[in-house]
Amino acid sequence: MAQRMHLRLSPEVMAKFEDYSPEERIRAVLAIKAPNDQRFSSKFIEEQCQLREVKVLSDKSAIVTFAFKVDVYYCNASGNLHGGAQVSHDAQR
Repeated sequence: MAQRMHLRLSPEVMAKFEDYSPEERIRAVLAIKAPNDQRFSSKFIEEQCQLREVKVLSDKSAIVTFAFKVDVYYCNASGNLHGGAQVSHDAQR
């Protein structure tokens, strides 16, 4: 069985991360590279997802726009983008 490696941040790094602006946080997460990690999120973030815009609303919140090519992998049986791939996350609402 393959060993899974998870990113663990030290308390010092987490404290610094919490001081980042929303845009700095997004860019820091997108900068994480894990070439031996074959999970969906790693491949998606590293190879397919592109940051388009960060609109900062306050010191702690932002609206972030991403883009990605809709490969067959993301489609339902009808050939349309699967609803699970369309979700947007808005913690403020």
